[in-house]
Amino acid sequence: EALLALATTTPDPKARVLSWGRYIARYGDTPGHDYPRIAEQLRAGRSLAELYLEGDGISHLDNGIVRMFGKELGPVGSVGEATLQRAIDNVSRYFDYVGHVDRFDASMRRIAAILGRPWSGVDRKNESPGGRSERMAVSAAEDAWLDECTEFDRRFVQWVVERFHRGD
Repeated sequence: EALLALATTTPDPKARVLSWGRYIARYGDTPGHDYPRIAEQLRAGRSLAELYLEGDGISHLDNGIVRMFGKELGPVGSVGEATLQRAIDNVSRYFDYVGHVDRFDASMRRIAAILGRPWSGVDRKNESPGGRSERMAVSAAEDAWLDECTEFDRRFVQWVVERFHRGD
């Protein structure tokens, strides 16, 4: 039996952080988290970088993709080479295919074929009316912060793309 994963995030970890910030500012809170103070500050014009750097950070934004796949429960700043390797090892061990949201239909067709099931596309529902986060302009300081807090996520996503790329 095939073990499968479908990456439901953008292949650009910096855009994921910006998208998360936009979501929190708009909706205030997410199930299982307590972000109303952050939402209030974002609505008041503060940047994610300011909020992240003035406190103890925000673990969701601290290389959150590697943190999840590497099962890193330590404080902000604890994601490093060992966590990245654990994430790579876990994906290698448990998944034989990883799809990407930017190739969603092709990924779903491939997963359906592996499972022997039909697939028909549907209209996308999880798209921002303001456009993709990759197109958001940020200051040089915020861009440097994004580079720092997504370094291991970017390396992990690049590994996933290279490891699981299929021409379908």
